[in-house]
Amino acid sequence: MAPGILVGCEVLLNSTMSIGSSTALTASTHKICIVGTVQKSGVISSVSFRLGAITKGLTTELLVSLQDVDTANGPPGRPDGTVDQSGTISTANIVANTVVTATLGTTRSVTVGDLLAVVVEFNTFNASDSIVVSTLGGASQAIVNSLVGLSHYNGTAWTLSITGIPIVSLGYSDATANSIHGALPLTSITANSFNVDSSPDERGIRWVPAYTQVVAGLWAMTIASADYALVLYDSGGTELASVAVDANTVRVSAIRPQWRYFSSPVTVTAGSTYYLTIRPATATNITTYTFGLAASADREAWPLGTEADGATRTGAGAWTISSTSRVPILPIIDFAATVAVPVVRVI
Repeated sequence: MAPGILVGCEVLLNSTMSIGSSTALTASTHKICIVGTVQKSGVISSVSFRLGAITKGLTTELLVSLQDVDTANGPPGRPDGTVDQSGTISTANIVANTVVTATLGTTRSVTVGDLLAVVVEFNTFNASDSIVVSTLGGASQAIVNSLVGLSHYNGTAWTLSITGIPIVSLGYSDATANSIHGALPLTSITANSFNVDSSPDERGIRWVPAYTQVVAGLWAMTIASADYALVLYDSGGTELASVAVDANTVRVSAIRPQWRYFSSPVTVTAGSTYYLTIRPATATNITTYTFGLAASADREAWPLGTEADGATRTGAGAWTISSTSRVPILPIIDFAATVAVPVVRVI
């Protein structure tokens, strides 16, 4: 069997499963800039991001702008200084630990691969203001995508804010959303410790693949403090394949990725429903994580996009589905076998 392909896991692989913070905006000249490449062609009409700790005055207001990226200076990546499109966030909407949205006064047409700078600064500053932009904690800055930057301007110079991976969502005029490559939109991260006696006792995702493909195994981020299984079910809850994880065999009982291959690959059919879950095997807790999304549209920026939703169940019962949550589990696709799958066309 050829090596499997795992698409979109690089951000989760490097995550500490925690919310971090940028360098704070504490002066009228300060700016935070998120630099990256656009993942989706279309017309951007809004920008959303998560605020961390804040101190604000009665009239504090933020200016959020889209700018071209400065290709003559750097690193770190920075904007060219010309506001192309912008929107504001009023003091009433500046709320700690909350996703906020700036609607742009004019839209911006983009194409996949375009460089883009998202800039956050004060539109109105009060002397005591302090604004922090949230990040997804990164285990190592050495493996963060090199085109994903979170930079801070102190009024004189740009410096890299080494605190993690940007959290940003780009809203499109067709009511969809996406992000820059190597970043994820989210609002919360919850550690879930659970076992065979818990409710729920299975956590994962519902997946409706857009294409027929061959699944070689499953990948997940867990703390393997006890034995568990990674399981693929069909729509009726029948187990199609699973692989056991023995807690005594892992490198360390800490948050780590697990790549596990099935004894026999499974072909999944376009448009059919499947469930990918983490299932404890004992009464001792294991741990995985649930990522909260501010809106269901943000799924498009996540691995598997809108094909997947959060899914949990208890005691092999009915599934509970959430379009605003994700658990870090993904299919490993056998690409060589997938391209060899015959496609029946009805004319």
